[in-house]
Amino acid sequence: MVLLEGCLDSWVALEKWDRDSLVNVSGNVRFSVGPVEMRLEDYFRYSYQVKEERPLYLFDPKFSQKVPILGSEFEVPVYFREDLFSVLGNERPDYRRNLLIVLDFLKRPNASTLVSGTRDRVNLHDKFKNAIEASFPGTIDQLMQKAEEKKAEEKKPSFWDSVTDSKVEAFKFSF
Repeated sequence: MVLLEGCLDSWVALEKWDRDSLVNVSGNVRFSVGPVEMRLEDYFRYSYQVKEERPLYLFDPKFSQKVPILGSEFEVPVYFREDLFSVLGNERPDYRRNLLIVLDFLKRPNASTLVSGTRDRVNLHDKFKNAIEASFPGTIDQLMQKAEEKKAEEKKPSFWDSVTDSKVEAFKFSF
């Protein structure tokens, strides 16, 4: 777990956004809430009453286009600004993530049903991988090499493992 401090200190949203102000500024604009669209006021009402194990959540990547004032008051923290999907231009999916994990995810047979924000979800893995290679040559290979090195390092016995015999809970001695 990582705790990032100070990321929100300069956000105007931190001072201005509360339930009432968001409802007022968004008015009748409808946001994506799971498979439906609803006004923010309706979503808040739903969220206070929901008892479901898996409630709907509000996720609308176009919120700042729908209500521009919200976009001007929101800032992506510096640690999350890198957006490798931007190499896809208008076909960029809605999520950002870790490059190797994303590429692995996009290979899954059901990935095309789980990725939103792009029209061609079937060929997304190949398009994205090719676009990354064109924009950042060698990046994927470097990341794969680092991942393999990390995996090999994790398999190495620790110093403690090398000096103890866990089967008999004793130290090993060799001369």
